[in-house]
Amino acid sequence: NLVERGVDLYLTDWIPPTRSDSWRGFDAYVNGDLDDAVRAVQLHAGVEQVPMLGYCLGGLLTVVYSALHPEKVAHLIILSIPLDLSSHQIPLFGLVDKLPPETLRLITATYGNCPAWFIKAGFSAMAPIHHALDKYVGLYRNKEKEGYAEMFTLFERWMNSDVPLAGRMFQELIGGIFQQNLLAENRFQVGNKPVDLKRITCPA
Repeated sequence: NLVERGVDLYLTDWIPPTRSDSWRGFDAYVNGDLDDAVRAVQLHAGVEQVPMLGYCLGGLLTVVYSALHPEKVAHLIILSIPLDLSSHQIPLFGLVDKLPPETLRLITATYGNCPAWFIKAGFSAMAPIHHALDKYVGLYRNKEKEGYAEMFTLFERWMNSDVPLAGRMFQELIGGIFQQNLLAENRFQVGNKPVDLKRITCPA
């Protein structure tokens, strides 16, 4: 839809991490990969600032990037982002809080990264009845609607396309953002630099 309306759109395709990528954390993804992608867009489009849109974990990365490199971001659009974790309205967050550092280290020591099935289980735990039953009831009730079944299939493929989360990223995400809420409190550090959300002044 954006392309049809004349908007130039660039997508960042994240390569699934292997065990050799377990060292990669927010610094590698934000100040490395994402900054490289922004630079590529700047050169290709001939602009100094780039509008950014991020969803879920991608939204988290764009927020961190925008705080560290505000001079490069024209607009910021974020969807479904885990930002302020002080409120535990989702029961899963309370469970994540109880994961001790030893368990986080054990997961990454065993698998190198956080396995895709572990991430999938977390998303399913947030709405177990929906994943087990409700969505199929919705499919049955709307099977005659044009395009519904096709969209259901595409969405299911996307929901089941989880990839591993790099080991260091997993530990920083769970230990720093989910458990200590460091990002929302402006105490999170990436590449030895504090991520100050007040530096994000671009239109949202």
